[in-house]
Amino acid sequence: MAEPISPARFADLRAFEREWAALRECVSPWSDKEGLRHYLGRVAWPRLLLLAEEHGVIGRLAASLNRCNEPAIPSEIKQTLSTASGSRIS
Repeated sequence: MAEPISPARFADLRAFEREWAALRECVSPWSDKEGLRHYLGRVAWPRLLLLAEEHGVIGRLAASLNRCNEPAIPSEIKQTLSTASGSRIS
């Protein structure tokens, strides 16, 4: 998996720019599946999970990813989301 993310790096918003965009799209009530697919193809998955956990939206992230059924979601990320949210990610 990716290198650990230190609190100092977490504070660097530019380092998380793609993940913020993907997370915003995932939790938006007006989420666009095509836009979401675009963002998901460019994210660092551990960073996206970290942001979702830190902001208490891991369940919404899991639900959104389950609805979009994106094949690019790594299996270990699906497993982590299933465990964290209590729901199965297909």
